[in-house]
Amino acid sequence: MSEDLSGPMLKKIVAAYNTDKPKEQQLIQKGASGVELPDSLMKSFFHPLFQKIEHKVAELLQEA
Repeated sequence: MSEDLSGPMLKKIVAAYNTDKPKEQQLIQKGASGVELPDSLMKSFFHPLFQKIEHKVAELLQEA
């Protein structure tokens, strides 16, 4: 995106994202430039990473 993201533009983007999402999965706009992500979405970002860490730690413990 080469243009600046204004408050009204962000509001439209958040509204478009939320249209087909249940309430617990919707984004919440905070002020003109902030967006609060629901817990389930945040967890989905990090869950694969934590699985890899757990797997590696288990592997290292077996080798010790």
